[in-house]
Amino acid sequence: MSKTDKKKSKKHNHLAAEMRAEQNYNQIDGVINNYKPSILEYLKQNKPTPPERGGKANSFIDCVFDAELIEHPPVTQLSTISKMKSHLDYTAAKSGDVDAAFRLIKDLLCNKEHKRKIYELGQKYAGAILVGVHTVERAGINKIPHALVIAISKITGIEYNFDIVQLNSVGRTGSDAIYRLAHRPKFDGTICAGRKYILVDDVITGGGTFSEMRCYIESKGGKVEHLVVAGASQFSTNIALSEKTRCELESKYDMILLKELLKGCDIYNGKVEYLTESEGRTILGAGSLINLRDRIVKARYEGSIQKTRRTLENGVR
Repeated sequence: MSKTDKKKSKKHNHLAAEMRAEQNYNQIDGVINNYKPSILEYLKQNKPTPPERGGKANSFIDCVFDAELIEHPPVTQLSTISKMKSHLDYTAAKSGDVDAAFRLIKDLLCNKEHKRKIYELGQKYAGAILVGVHTVERAGINKIPHALVIAISKITGIEYNFDIVQLNSVGRTGSDAIYRLAHRPKFDGTICAGRKYILVDDVITGGGTFSEMRCYIESKGGKVEHLVVAGASQFSTNIALSEKTRCELESKYDMILLKELLKGCDIYNGKVEYLTESEGRTILGAGSLINLRDRIVKARYEGSIQKTRRTLENGVR
């Protein structure tokens, strides 16, 4: 094939990709915007009213949020994201190099303070199950959580399970808040109902991946008790939705419609309790549920085009 023909073929493929992305956009928009007026009216007419003063509930939030789910599990942080990224093996380990991942974790746990934190986990959660976040990165499957899980298990004796895997590649590393909200990691695998779980990942930013994995495990009867990360930035371990943000969400939006919107977008199956603080602030920043819906649709549409273009470019090469 001549260079001219290759360019024409590549251009044709890009146009075809954009057409497919446009179709995906319409499908997503159709799902998210599938609110019948009758249902909207029903929700508005039957929305629970705030309790009177002196009542048992403190606010309308008590009618919407499940108190047992609001409190996110505590997070154990071993190092910082900047120190993790400065390690010579970080990039290779994150791209799927198992040996690099074990070298990185070995160096990380040479620190006595880091190892002390791991010992404490063993004392507190002896009967739990360790699960690493199986993240599909653009360059490969991140092996750092895998190596950290095995290291924690060897130190504490806590059993681990690699049955739970991430089904999709979301490419959220370095992306903005609305992209992260729109592109959700989804998981599959066997869950032991009634058992306690400890989730493990390499780094934490907004906490959305942890929260989606927690939502999956708890929807199957497990209970996530603790989170462990190799690295985190300042304040990023404070992932739980704050009381202030919950109050602002309730004041600004119809919470039942927000639940329906999240469910339509396949975000935590509509369970607002799993929202992180970062996600809550992003939703508030949208200004309205219509704007939130439109921004999610746009982010998914643009992400679909970018992903298809990368696939085609890799194929041409």
